[in-house]
Amino acid sequence: MDERAGRSAAANLGIECLGLLGILITAKRRNLIPLLLPYLDQLQFEARFWFSQNLRIQVLQLAGEIP
Repeated sequence: MDERAGRSAAANLGIECLGLLGILITAKRRNLIPLLLPYLDQLQFEARFWFSQNLRIQVLQLAGEIP
C-alpha cells in the first residue's frame, strides 16, 4: 500500500496513524525494548528501510537516546 494514500484515507476516517518508527518509539517508552538504536540500524542497513538522517535523529531524541 502507498503509505501516503493509506495515511490520507485513515485521516479522512478519523483514524490515528502510527508508522513503524512510531511503534518502535512506543515500545521503547513502554520498556518493551531496551534501546531503539539497534532496531533503526537493522531497518536502515539490513532491511534497506529508508529514512532521512534528520528523522533518525528525531526518533532517537523522542526515544530519549540522544539529547
